[in-house]
Amino acid sequence: MKKIVYFSIGLSLFSCGGDDNKGGDVNLTTVLKEMVAKKQLSEEDKKKILENYKVAENQKAKDEESDENSGEIPEKINSLEIFTNIFKDRSLYMDKYVDREIVITDLLLRDVYVSDVDGDFKKCASAVPFDSKKFVVASVKGEKRYVTTNYNYETGESEDIYENTSGPEFSYKGKWLTKKPDLAQTDFPVIIEFKNADELKKIGLLDWENNEGTDFSHKISVKGKIEKESIEYKPGTGEDKNIKSYGIKIKIVNAVIYTK
Repeated sequence: MKKIVYFSIGLSLFSCGGDDNKGGDVNLTTVLKEMVAKKQLSEEDKKKILENYKVAENQKAKDEESDENSGEIPEKINSLEIFTNIFKDRSLYMDKYVDREIVITDLLLRDVYVSDVDGDFKKCASAVPFDSKKFVVASVKGEKRYVTTNYNYETGESEDIYENTSGPEFSYKGKWLTKKPDLAQTDFPVIIEFKNADELKKIGLLDWENNEGTDFSHKISVKGKIEKESIEYKPGTGEDKNIKSYGIKIKIVNAVIYTK
C-alpha cells in the first residue's frame, strides 16, 4: 500500500509540474494505462493511484483558495461611497482608495466579457456602484435634449423645446433604485478585470454573460486594486464646482470574487 501511495504522489507531482507538461491529468492516465498494458501495474492499483491523485488535486485547490484569503483582511468599502467621496473632493479622498488592495462591495453586475489585448485574454465585467442600504445607484447627470420647435403664428416667434434625460430607470430584483446624478461617466462606470478567467465560478456565474433589461439580478463584491491612473473624471468648473469631480469611471484590476 505504501508503495502505491508514494508512486501516486510522485506521478501527481510529475503530471502537475512545469509548463512543458500541460494537461497533467490526461498525461497521468495515459502513463498508468501504458503501465497496466505492460503488466507493470495492476488495474486495481491504477484505480487507487488515480483516486489518490484526485484527492491531492482537491487539496491543492483548497490550499490555493486558503492562501488567497489568508493574511490581513482588507478594508471593505461600498462602491457608491467611493464615487460619492471622489465627487466631493478628490484631493481628500482619492488616495484612500487607490494603489492598495481593498474589498469593494455592492456592485450590480451588468455583463461579463473577454478583453483581447495583444493576445492576452482577460475576463472582465462592467457594473454600476450601488448602496444596498439606501437602494441608490450612481447615474449620469441628465442633459437637455432637443425635442422640437414650437412656432407661434401670432407672434411669428419660435421656441425650442427640450427635455431632460438621465438614462434608463434601474431596479434591483424588482425594487426601483434612486439615482444619484453627476457621479458617473456612463450608466455602467465600473470595469472589473478579474485575476482568473474562472473567477465567477465561485458564485455559479461562469457561463453568465449579461443582464437583460434594467432590472439587475446579481450583486457582487470584489477584492482588488484601483490604480490611480485608471480613474477617469472631469474636473468641475466655476467657484461652486471646482473642487468636485464629475463623470467618474474606475477600473478594478487583479480582482477576485469576495464572499466573506
